[in-house]
Amino acid sequence: MGKPHYTNASIPQRAFGDPNLSIQFARGIEDIDAVLGDAPSPDREVLRIKLYFDFCFIASYVALFLALSLPLAREAGWVQMAGIAAAVCGVGAGVFDVLENVAQFRILDVPLRQTTPAMINAIRSAAAAKWWLAAATLALLGTYMRGPRLAARIWGAVSLTVAVLMAIGIAELNKGSGL
Repeated sequence: MGKPHYTNASIPQRAFGDPNLSIQFARGIEDIDAVLGDAPSPDREVLRIKLYFDFCFIASYVALFLALSLPLAREAGWVQMAGIAAAVCGVGAGVFDVLENVAQFRILDVPLRQTTPAMINAIRSAAAAKWWLAAATLALLGTYMRGPRLAARIWGAVSLTVAVLMAIGIAELNKGSGL
């Protein structure tokens, strides 16, 4: 959401309010055109810069997911399994985020008429996988709720709530797309 900003010409077709999410869940060339316009365009360069910054963000949230899953993985029983699963899902979310970024880089220099449905689907499917895995990671990290301390229970409840809201949002965004 920070600088550089998209131009006023960048108007997502669906009610996202965020051009980056609109590109992630684009269903067709119209969605790409509404946000990026035809190549070359200033909005394509804005997306390019944001994608470079996103690689740092990916490393950060994967590290956070791993750091939060470690205490669970050191426990015994089902909590340990939840911690290991959270680590795997967190890393998986990062991998799919990188794949999504690579797919977005592929469309940046391509004119709209040469942008194929497969290119758009590569972005959308990687984004959907990333968001589903991130939601699963948060749900698994919600096992912190089992602790006797109030802070652990609050963290667990918030984590589970966010995971459920993410899942609802992802399902809504992918309605009718087969993802």
